Amino acid sequence: VSACPAARSDHAAIAVGYDGQSYKIKNSWGTRWGDGGYIYLRANAGGRGTCNVAEYVFFPKLGASPYQPKPGCGNCNACYYPGDNSCLSDFNKADCEYYSAMHGTKWCAN
Repeated sequence: VSACPAARSDHAAIAVGYDGQSYKIKNSWGTRWGDGGYIYLRANAGGRGTCNVAEYVFFPKLGASPYQPKPGCGNCNACYYPGDNSCLSDFNKADCEYYSAMHGTKWCAN
């Protein structure tokens, strides 16, 4: 795919390959979607990338110890994110609850 005219970023996917021309992206919608669950997006598109593939990018920490999440809010008085045991003070309650199912965020303010 080389263009996505009204692209919206609405869920996570994972890049599993790259050949200099395109990224091989595995979607979370199962094998009936795309090419057996994958899509190939043109690389080097600039900005957010083809179909916003580079809008929110996260890289694994190679060689790092597995993360052991700590449950609960602790001292957080906003949106608690267990993924990196942080308090997202710039999130409001609606944002926090929106990301809860996908990322495990929890609203901790009264």
